[in-house]
Amino acid sequence: MRPGGGKNKGSDFERLICRRLSKWIQGSELPELFWRSASSGAKATMDHRRGKIAKMYGDIIAIDEKSYWFGDLFVIECKFYKEFDFGKMLQKKGKILEWWEQVCRDAELAGKFPFLIFKRNQYPIYVMYNLRIEEIINDLNYSRFKFDFYVQWSYYSTISLLEDWLNFLDPEMLRHYSSYLS
Repeated sequence: MRPGGGKNKGSDFERLICRRLSKWIQGSELPELFWRSASSGAKATMDHRRGKIAKMYGDIIAIDEKSYWFGDLFVIECKFYKEFDFGKMLQKKGKILEWWEQVCRDAELAGKFPFLIFKRNQYPIYVMYNLRIEEIINDLNYSRFKFDFYVQWSYYSTISLLEDWLNFLDPEMLRHYSSYLS
């Protein structure tokens, strides 16, 4: 990969996720409801280290009133890597666990739920979220068996395919329930 190619790949992935989430909420990619945060989440980390109160966490933020509820509920972290070992994902030193711990720390500081979206080359996009969100999905009568890929994992999280999550979960229903979680 050419120098800087990984950063561009990550930025392109974040923009793709912004479009997918916008389409999920309103049925269209435009107008955009989400966008990459300033420095793609690095600003919150730097503010926290300097003792400032960060207002922005994660890689993606809500930029429209139609999506503010989602941004108020989740810290969204995106990772797109050439390779990571799915076999090691359940081990304490696996990349996915490292990413999950990062987004959980940021979510705790922000008073929100963690939402990790990750992808490996030649694989579909996955989403990892908190089990409290899983409880809501079950309350909405969504069966976990509708998901093609679904793992209830330790560390209070669930992993599924992003497409399944977007296809089976009605954003209006989640928005309605989000007021009970905050």
